[in-house]
Amino acid sequence: MQVNTDSVAILTRQVLKSEVEVLKTRLDTPGAGPGDPRWLGDMSQMKNAVYVLERRIKELEGAGE
Repeated sequence: MQVNTDSVAILTRQVLKSEVEVLKTRLDTPGAGPGDPRWLGDMSQMKNAVYVLERRIKELEGAGE
């Protein structure tokens, strides 16, 4: 079975963008403290994840041009 790499890249970008939106909505909610899913340490990890995913999206968009 042959895979259309453009279609895979488009789908990958869409999935990554939706994940970024989920993480950003979690970041918009104030944190409570250790154990809470939005604790400062977790927020730091989520911000890093958003940064990495946004860079990957840009790479994929650059590859499609």
